[in-house]
This record gives sequence, C-alpha cells and structure tokens, in this order.
Amino acid sequence: MNIVVKWFKTNLSNRQVVVLVGFLALAFFSLYFFGDMIAPVLAAVVIAFLLDGLVKRLTKRGMPHLLSVIITFVSFLVGAFLIFFAVLPPIAAQVGNFVASLPGMVTNLNEQASKLPELLPGIVDQAWVDGLMAGLQNEILEL
Repeated sequence: MNIVVKWFKTNLSNRQVVVLVGFLALAFFSLYFFGDMIAPVLAAVVIAFLLDGLVKRLTKRGMPHLLSVIITFVSFLVGAFLIFFAVLPPIAAQVGNFVASLPGMVTNLNEQASKLPELLPGIVDQAWVDGLMAGLQNEILEL
C-alpha cells in the first residue's frame, strides 16, 4: 500500500501532470462517444490550418491579405473539384473492376495451388491446400 501512496505523491503532486492526464482522458472519451460528430469539425480545423499556412506565405511575399485568402480559397475549391470529379471516378471504376475480377483470380489461384502437391510432394499435401483455399475464400467473403 505504501508503494501506491508513494507513487501518487510523486506523480500526482505535479499539477501539470494531473491536468495533462485529465485533458487526455477528456479528449479520449469525447472522441470515443462523439467521434462521429467531431470528425467533420476536426477535418475542418486541419484544412483551415493548412490553408492558413498558404495564406501566410502569400502575404509574406507582398500580396494583400484579402487577395491571398481569395487565391487560396479558389485554389482549394478547384483542387477539391478536380479530386472529386477527375480522380475519384476512375479510382471507383478500378475498384469495381477489381472486385468483379476477384472471383476469377481466386479460381485461378485455386487451380495453381492445387498443382502444389504434385510439384512439392514431400512438403505440401492436398489437405493443406484445401484448408488454405477455404480460409482465403472465407476472408474474401467477409471482405
């Protein structure tokens, strides 16, 4: 019991440590319980922080503050528009093609794996290959 009391006196007597632990606990529980609602706010804060750096750089180079804000905001909107309409559709199409070709890949892998006992008779047996393929198919179905 004296060890616990000594630990509390040495570690919790420092006010900064107690405040830090309390703040971290509050932040953790807030994110845990309200994470779905806080996520957009955190994303907005990060975006604002990043865009503020660009505004400060443009202002340091002699550009008026309002003009640097407008240029940064328009650049952000154009970049978001390009990502949303030019980058995401091809990525979504590629993911769709990959998912559509996945059964064929698994069938091909199954055929190739079934040849392993013939190629490596002392190392691989058919039961191991069947178990591996069943596990792989279960993982793909869960995915």
